[in-house]
Amino acid sequence: MKFRIKANRILKTLLLIIFVSFSSLMVAQVNALVIDSSGNVGLGILNPKARLDILQPEGMAMGINPGSGKSVFLGSDPLNSLQFDYSFGQALNSVHNISFTINKNDLNTDMRYFDFRVNGAGFSEGTSVMRINENGNVGISTTDPDAELDVAGTVKAEVLEVETLRIGNWELKEVNGNLIATHGDKVGVFAPLGVGDVYGGGIILQINEDGTGLVVAFEDLKRQRNGGSFNGASRFDPWEWDWIEAQQACDDYKGGGFDDWRMPDRNEMKLIYEKRNMIYGNSMAQLLPRLFKGNRYRERLKLQFKDQYWTSEEQSDRKAWRFDFENGRSDLLENKGNSLSVRPVRAF
Repeated sequence: MKFRIKANRILKTLLLIIFVSFSSLMVAQVNALVIDSSGNVGLGILNPKARLDILQPEGMAMGINPGSGKSVFLGSDPLNSLQFDYSFGQALNSVHNISFTINKNDLNTDMRYFDFRVNGAGFSEGTSVMRINENGNVGISTTDPDAELDVAGTVKAEVLEVETLRIGNWELKEVNGNLIATHGDKVGVFAPLGVGDVYGGGIILQINEDGTGLVVAFEDLKRQRNGGSFNGASRFDPWEWDWIEAQQACDDYKGGGFDDWRMPDRNEMKLIYEKRNMIYGNSMAQLLPRLFKGNRYRERLKLQFKDQYWTSEEQSDRKAWRFDFENGRSDLLENKGNSLSVRPVRAF
């Protein structure tokens, strides 16, 4: 009988020790995992407010490591999810609209923002490449955008459409097809250029897509009169030159104050031929004051095209190609010592 009593006491003592030990263990782990009556799961938190509520004072709260060549998705399905890919990192997938919302912090002078960074984690490491402030200003390569789009660097675009362009204190805008520049009480008007317009010391013959082009002189080159004769000319027509003289005359020409005039090639002469009526008419309008001085017929004659013109293309030491304005042919050779007309061109 005495033996049984002692055995019961020992068993009760052991059960008490086990209960106390288990209770201590439960108290120590009470914050590790909590599942409340609604099914919310808490990790490190007593009262989870979501299906999964994690309290992590620092470091990583959750790790996701896809298998080699695989992806892990967090979302309702792969098309609406945050994707973690083994090879390519993270991607946000959505077949619906995505909204990123940040409310203004009116009670605090600090500006709230979305920040996109490279070469670092968090808000203090790496470099900010784009920031969107709560006021809607977007900064690229700047963390303090003071305009709706503030770029600290070079902008490259195939097409850039703006209503008003500000360069320093100047503002540029289009008004009735013209470019108007304003700076206080100063105004500049820039009319668009086209083929046939007067520009660069002559008439625009061609405009390329990149804004470059070709200008042809108003009239053929003429020798300077020296007393009763023309310099270097024993021939009757002062508008005619041999090939070497014509090339030098084009190089020496300073029409419009430009010094890059040259003799045209055959293709350029063909372009002049095709637009000869436009060139003649616009040259007449540009040089109109001269028509009211002296012999009007002679002044108009200066602007008219002659029959034969030199081109810059050589066939040999003795011959060069000429352009026939009577029939538009450019496949004719001429001895360089013969005398033909020349009309210079220049590129812009």
